[in-house]
Amino acid sequence: MTDPVSDQDSTRQPTDQELRNVRIPSERARVINIMTLAFLVADAIILGLAVWFFADGNEFIAYLLLGYVLLSIAFVFWFRKMQTRRAKLLTWEQDPLNRTL
Repeated sequence: MTDPVSDQDSTRQPTDQELRNVRIPSERARVINIMTLAFLVADAIILGLAVWFFADGNEFIAYLLLGYVLLSIAFVFWFRKMQTRRAKLLTWEQDPLNRTL
């Protein structure tokens, strides 16, 4: 009887389709969600500051903060995507039996 996970299989990189089917352990998913939430809370605070500066008449500072928030929101989506991929790769490497096809 052969081993379901050979040495050659454990060293290759998974395809995107294979990664799509890997389940992330709940503790890793929880950490990703908490970090994403922290970034979004910081963005909300900075957005509030931008509104306050705009109402106070400092439009230049308000526009700078608004630009930062818009770039930061794009970063949050990218960050979440990359962290999810990283967690799936770690799961792929550490738990070969979790590879469902």
